[in-house]
Amino acid sequence: AAQPHLGFFLDDQEMVRWLSILNPEEDNLHAAMIWSLSKPNQAIYGLDMAGELHWFWLVHSRFSEGRGLLEQLLDAGKFAPNDLRAMGMLSAGYLACWQGDFTAAQEKLVEAHALFESLGHSAGAAFSLHGLGFAANGLGEFEDAAQFFNCCLQISREIEDLWLVSISLHFIAIGNAFQGNFELSKAQFEECIDLNISGYGNSQGIGFSRFHLGRIARLEGDLDKSRQHLTDAFTLFYQLGDRRGLGYSLAGFACLALAEEEPHRAAQLFGAMEAIRGELGPMLEEILAIEVDQSKETVRQILGDQTFDRYWRAGHSLELKALGSFVFNSLA
Repeated sequence: AAQPHLGFFLDDQEMVRWLSILNPEEDNLHAAMIWSLSKPNQAIYGLDMAGELHWFWLVHSRFSEGRGLLEQLLDAGKFAPNDLRAMGMLSAGYLACWQGDFTAAQEKLVEAHALFESLGHSAGAAFSLHGLGFAANGLGEFEDAAQFFNCCLQISREIEDLWLVSISLHFIAIGNAFQGNFELSKAQFEECIDLNISGYGNSQGIGFSRFHLGRIARLEGDLDKSRQHLTDAFTLFYQLGDRRGLGYSLAGFACLALAEEEPHRAAQLFGAMEAIRGELGPMLEEILAIEVDQSKETVRQILGDQTFDRYWRAGHSLELKALGSFVFNSLA
């Protein structure tokens, strides 16, 4: 059987080129997938299309839309060829991960892994294992996550897939950071950034590595370095229009503002972050969500409910352009 192309891996140049093609056709793409659901035996065509569009929904932060369509297409395409179902399950699992719905993601990714294994598709099986590690990390199951990521990394090195190597290292680094292994984690994030810059990744990958390096620097007490990493991450996400990445960056800036003893700015940043989290879903991994919620409660205690709510609402109401101006001006 032909091995399905893993359309997840696009560098910046490819992404810009494909977005220029797909963005004007977005309504037509959606209509085509809906049409395929209305015709007996046609769902496989919609499933084929949807399985390859994970990255498109990710870039536009339309996780619920993508998951909803994939759920319908997978249900309607129960008898679709295994390669199409494998990609559909993989895409649905990753979209659930990006939205922070890690438990739901596990079911889809387990099935995707089994299907890719049956097809003898090493890259697909490895990327499914990676997704299972992503979900386990998000749930705080670090030992399971490490096993999944290390299996993915081993396969990735065997098949000489540097895209998968860079992604695996990134998430292994996240697990190490969450467990307090900061020196190892920093080295792994820097290796990921180097791989991304070398063409085995994209700006989103660099942005998330910078976000995590910013978090580590804050926890180590180097607030200037933390601000620089978070600024680099926010700038990349702002240029891409990546609302999920912006949400992570705002969470980082809010916790940093608390560490810098600027509770009013922290409250406004928490409001801006939660506007995005309300739109996209839980989004944050469990350990980050706990960290953010505890920091927010500390800011509330410092300011009092009335003042906190006033600044929180001001941040919550910021549109994207105003959000960029607020963040960049506050860093000046």
